[in-house]
Amino acid sequence: VLTILFLTFSAKTIADTSNSIRQIYEGNEDAKVTIITYESLTCSHCADFHKNVYPQLKKEFIDTGLVKIEFRHFPLDLAALNASKVAQCNNDGKPDLLHFLFSNQQKWTIGETVEDANTNLKKLLKDENIDIDFEKYLHLNACVPPPEPLRFIIKAIFILSISLTISDKSFKGIFQ
Repeated sequence: VLTILFLTFSAKTIADTSNSIRQIYEGNEDAKVTIITYESLTCSHCADFHKNVYPQLKKEFIDTGLVKIEFRHFPLDLAALNASKVAQCNNDGKPDLLHFLFSNQQKWTIGETVEDANTNLKKLLKDENIDIDFEKYLHLNACVPPPEPLRFIIKAIFILSISLTISDKSFKGIFQ
């Protein structure tokens, strides 16, 4: 599964976002072009995008103010969902934690079970002095207001499955 990229050439985005949950993005908020990525934190291709494609994209388009990129969660398994909750709940709007999780993906996704991945993720965060109440984020009531991050993640998955908006024109059902 590759990182899915969509371009929207207006201020209108694919999904409206909750006021209580911050979108993870980088770039000029007023950029005319917004790239929206739907990613799973356990997807090796998504990690490859962050390692090999994103730095050049950032240098040439994001840092120059031409493009804004939004990172949306599309967890493909429970380990990715748990990591997405950690990234979304501990979100200041910047993608630093997201980039960190992708760049260290091979350290925390190893193991036979989701519990192994959770243990590895918890250890990685602790070893890097990233102060996160990991156990809190594993519950559905991870953030305040309680279930919003999970709704936010699931809503992104649902919206992707039913529509795409380019230049204020909506294309329904093309991803079903």
